[in-house]
Amino acid sequence: MCHMPEVKDTRKLGDITDFIESRQFEKAENRGRKVVVDKQIKICTTCTRAWEDVNERNHPAGFTIYPIGMIPSYGKKKQTCPTCKKRQEQQ
Repeated sequence: MCHMPEVKDTRKLGDITDFIESRQFEKAENRGRKVVVDKQIKICTTCTRAWEDVNERNHPAGFTIYPIGMIPSYGKKKQTCPTCKKRQEQQ
């Protein structure tokens, strides 16, 4: 039988709570971005898909369209997406 030496934690409870309180937590709604994601995403009034404007360096079209049902539409701004706008202009 192997005996492990008993190690006593010499830290005080106050030290641990100070550590926990000093940690900076990132808000879940930002997800690593500088702006709140839910305020950037819009729901198209024509096709009901979610979409958002993005940096043209990262995405050549300048916007991203998400499949129907991937992002909940509750509380999102309603605006026609660029794809549907282009279709309406061609008609």
